[in-house]
Amino acid sequence: MNRLVLDGYDRVASDLFERYDALDTREVNAPIMHLVPSPPSRVLDVGAGTGRDAAWLAALGHNVVAVEPTHGLRGREAPLFAIRHRVAGRPAPELETLSGRPDVFDFIKLTAVWAHLDQDEQRQSLDVLSSLLAPGGVLAFSIKCGAAPSDRPVHKVEIGPTIAHARSLGLSLLLDLDAPSVQPANRALGVTWTWLAFEAPLAQ
Repeated sequence: MNRLVLDGYDRVASDLFERYDALDTREVNAPIMHLVPSPPSRVLDVGAGTGRDAAWLAALGHNVVAVEPTHGLRGREAPLFAIRHRVAGRPAPELETLSGRPDVFDFIKLTAVWAHLDQDEQRQSLDVLSSLLAPGGVLAFSIKCGAAPSDRPVHKVEIGPTIAHARSLGLSLLLDLDAPSVQPANRALGVTWTWLAFEAPLAQ
C-alpha cells in the first residue's frame, strides 16, 4: 500500500475516530451480516481502522485479530477493550504480522482497503488471505467506487478479474453486490461500494 495513503489516514485520524465510531456496525456491514458466523469463531479484521467493527465482533463472543497499519488509528485503546489481539502491520499485500502464525480464520473481513491497493497488490493479497481461511471460511470485503481525497487515492478495481482470481484459488463466490454509502457526505459525492464475498472449500 502506498505510503501516501497511510500518511493521509494518519493526518485525519482524530476526525476519522469521530466519523467512523458514529456509524452503526450493523448498518455499515448490512450486505454481509448474513455471512458472519455464529460465535465463537476465529475472525480477522484487516484494516480495522478505529476498531469499531472488531470490538463489536469480539463482544459477540468471537476471537478477533485486528490488523491496522495506521498508527493514528491504533493510538486509542478505548474502543478495543473486547478485542483479543491488536496488532500493527500492513493490510496488504504481505500481512507480515500474521506470517508464521498458526492461525486460520473462519471469517475474514476488509472494509475500504481493496481500492487502495494496485492490481499486483490485490492479487498478492488475495493469495495471502485465501491461505488464511479455514476450510469453509468466508472472506468478505468492500470496494470503494468513486471520489477519494487526493492524499488517500484509490485505484479502479476490476471486479471480473478479481472474482476469476479468487476462483482460481479454489474460492467460491458468495456475494457480488453494489450498495450505496451509508455516509451522507459520501453519497453526495456519488460514492458507492461493491461488496464481494468468497467461501473456502470444505476439507476433504
